[in-house]
Amino acid sequence: ARFVPYAGWEMPVQFKGIVTEHHAVREHAGLFDVTHMGRLRVTGEGALHDVDRLVTNSLAQTPIGRAVYGCCCNESGTILDDLICYCESGDSVFVICNASNREKIRAHFSRELPSHITLEDLSERTGLLALQGPRTFELLDAIDAVWARNLPRMGFTKGTLVGIEVTIALTGYTGELGVE
Repeated sequence: ARFVPYAGWEMPVQFKGIVTEHHAVREHAGLFDVTHMGRLRVTGEGALHDVDRLVTNSLAQTPIGRAVYGCCCNESGTILDDLICYCESGDSVFVICNASNREKIRAHFSRELPSHITLEDLSERTGLLALQGPRTFELLDAIDAVWARNLPRMGFTKGTLVGIEVTIALTGYTGELGVE
């Protein structure tokens, strides 16, 4: 693989070449390690409401079990990053941010969230994979993840996959059929 430095990570950007890899994902499937992305969990009474104040899309109008794509802005309206926020409950929101902005988002959330809210950075303790391509659900079925097959767009569910507790989401963020 050809690696490049990115946000403190050595990131593989190519294995057999862009065209070959593009066709593999568009015709079959590809597994992408996107663990470099930031993963934050915000918990506490009314956490959903408190995170809702920090993003441009409405978490308050989003059903539990669904995710929202939007931007996080500072008090001047400057975009700090784009995020995907997973509405786990009224008291829990899981946030995915870009690796290069993780510290900035964590600091901004820490400053803006009320003191009774807990902000936990899970980035160093968890992984993030994206399985993309038309054979995604066939591959998930083969490892007994049939329970993930009927997710709505921007939906997520929790379960066990090969003995590991996981969250599977269908955000469409990469532009190809698949899950994260």
